[in-house]
This record gives sequence, C-alpha cells and structure tokens, in this order.
Amino acid sequence: MSVWLVDDVDLDDVWGRWAVDWGTAVPAPAQRRVSKLVLPNLDGAISRRQGWGSGAVNLTVSIYEAGASAESSAIFLAALFARAGTLTRVMADGTRRTAEVVDMLVAEPERLSLKFWRLRVQFETQPFWCEGAPVAEPALPVPGEVVFPRWAGTTGDVQDGVIRVKGPAESVKITGSDGRGLSFTHSLSASQYVFVDVRAFRAWRGGASAWAPTGTRVPLDYPPAGALRLSPASDGLRLAVAGSGFTDDSSITVRGAKWWL
Repeated sequence: MSVWLVDDVDLDDVWGRWAVDWGTAVPAPAQRRVSKLVLPNLDGAISRRQGWGSGAVNLTVSIYEAGASAESSAIFLAALFARAGTLTRVMADGTRRTAEVVDMLVAEPERLSLKFWRLRVQFETQPFWCEGAPVAEPALPVPGEVVFPRWAGTTGDVQDGVIRVKGPAESVKITGSDGRGLSFTHSLSASQYVFVDVRAFRAWRGGASAWAPTGTRVPLDYPPAGALRLSPASDGLRLAVAGSGFTDDSSITVRGAKWWL
C-alpha cells in the first residue's frame, strides 16, 4: 500500500507504472494564523490567534514507462493533481488520515530517459487530517468533569464533533480545558435530548437517534473566553459540565472522528 493517495488513487501503482520517488515523510503541523497589532510606545506587538492556517505536502512521482504510455501516464497524473480534492496518508499501522486540498502547484513533467519520467507537485491542505468515521462515545453522567478516551493522543480539534445532552435538565454549561465553552437554558424531560454542532455553534432538541440537525432550535451562549472548541488532551477529550435540573438519568456524549494537526 502506498504512503500517499490522491482522491483515493494510489501513487504507488499496483502495475508498476509510477511510484512516489520522494516526498514529505511526516507532514509538519499547519502554521498558526495570528493577527498582530503594533502600538506606539509599546515594545513588541499585541497578537490575537485566529486558529490555524494551511499545511503543505511535497511529492515527487516517477513514471517507469516508455513512449506514448509514459506520456499518457504523465498527463493523467498531472490532471489528477490539478483537480485533487483530498490527500490521504497511510500510516504504518494501516490507518488512513485524509485532508482536503486547498491548492496545488504542479511542475511540468520531466523526461529524464526513454523509460523514466518525473513529476513534482506541492499540495496546500487544510490544517486538520481526519482518521476514520464519526463514532459516538458511551454516555457519561452529569454534572461534573467527563473524559472521553477515544481522542486520547490525537492532536487536532474534533472538527465534526456533535455533543448530545440527555435530560432531565433546565440549564447546561459546558467548558473545555482552555476556558472556552457554551451554555443554553432549555427545559428537558428524561426522554429529550439537545444536540450541539460545535463547529457550526448550532443546537437543536431531538430524539435519541437524531444526530442530523433536525428539531427545535435551541439558542446558545458562550463565555468571554470564547466559543467551545473540542480540543483533546493527552488522556482524551475533557469537558466540565455544570447547570441545573440534572438527575441520575442525565448524561452527555460526543460523536466525531479522530483528527490530527
């Protein structure tokens, strides 16, 4: 299996027509995106983090064919790279991490000999790499601090994370380890749930299986530190849950894939 795939096309061709000759072994984390304000009579600058920028992956693919076949493969690969939507890295344990391609730069194919061509490409990617499909963690009782070990050791915010709060509850406040959070006031019975799409900062009341955003809208608020981000720690995703109206039936869970920076 190839280390790299573009739109699920293996860059180590099973028929030996082309292979990755050189490439980024381990993608560096994306750069921080920071806005800076320089003020008179003040040393340095005031900085405000704006999240993450884009990442970069460089690849060199060699083509081991001759004549029209080599030319055809070079055209195919150049077009594949030009329209690339996703870039996938296959890890040593066989798991796959995929990032969306933002932009790319493809060099002209080089013919080095009768049966040897080379094609270089640089991909600009979104900052987070996704591993696997979204999975819901077992529900944990609230209030108090909860830890979801599924995300232990991961390095990226859970981009597709959806929180599900099961009633009874009257008001709910959820805070991450960085002080960011969200809260809502909405009366829930023991058979009702509130779902929160964290990235979209949107909540709705629905049934137990209604992970899709359908149901009664629930207004959200957030503290001065900012809106909640699902940023895992080394032992998992930690959240502090407070509020009112909870009973022994009240619980919280999170659904999402694993993400890497």
